[in-house]
Amino acid sequence: MSAIELLPMIDGQVRPIRITAQGEPYTDGQKRFWSPDDYFSGGRHAVYTGLVGGDVDPGVLAGERVGDFEYFIPEPPGAYRVTLFFAEVWFGAPNAGHQGVGARIFNVLLN
Repeated sequence: MSAIELLPMIDGQVRPIRITAQGEPYTDGQKRFWSPDDYFSGGRHAVYTGLVGGDVDPGVLAGERVGDFEYFIPEPPGAYRVTLFFAEVWFGAPNAGHQGVGARIFNVLLN
């Protein structure tokens, strides 16, 4: 996983939280602040050497947390919209494309 975005469903109640799997904070092209990778337990950190394409700012997707990991993000009770950001850098173009659709199967549990 490359990044997590938590947006409160009631505007102004809680500030949005954006975390990118990097060691340093990042500000994207829309001037949104992304905190460095924090609040996790387990897994390991990986950094990409090439650019990731698509609709998401490539700086947000410049790293990832891989393996068996959990995040414990301190937020008050409430309703949130959670967006998880992923980038495919191992399978598919431009990396030989041996696996493709169905190569990435995983579970996500949100409480």
